[in-house]
Amino acid sequence: MVTGQYVDPRAGRITFQKYAERWQGSLIANEAGERITDNALRLHLVPALGARSLAAIRRNDIQVLFKHLSDQLGPGSVRNIHDVPVRLLTAAVDDKVIASSPCRRITLPVMPDEEVTPPTVAQVEAMARVMPPYIRAAVVVLAGSGLRIGELLGLKVSDIDFKAGSIRVERQRLQ
Repeated sequence: MVTGQYVDPRAGRITFQKYAERWQGSLIANEAGERITDNALRLHLVPALGARSLAAIRRNDIQVLFKHLSDQLGPGSVRNIHDVPVRLLTAAVDDKVIASSPCRRITLPVMPDEEVTPPTVAQVEAMARVMPPYIRAAVVVLAGSGLRIGELLGLKVSDIDFKAGSIRVERQRLQ
């Protein structure tokens, strides 16, 4: 109490879900950031940790959760999800709800640094042939432009300059 580092044990009784709702409501982020945070909480973190009190969550609980996620998702997705409880539980420490964050020293999957080999024209043509007609153009655009799927899904006709052969990416859609 004298040093200002005392954390009332009763404060940590709040559930992960309740604190997450308050924390998420206070965030200032762009639309993509809000969606990433919402998806991570709704699909992964609240189902796994929601009913637990913040004070009861241990580092190993977080490690086991991310081991499980790394068995299902790619390394980049796991890292994006990991960022959310790190920020949330750091805020809980700053708010003096818990004394320390259980997200410290969590081992995450290694990001591969292998070089991407683009498909050949013949491979793209073969893929487009087996796709339903409404998807064929998307296959060709993705292969020829380097767009991500979310960027393609966010395109509008006005974003494409057919004469110049260019695409302007101003938005993306998160699945």
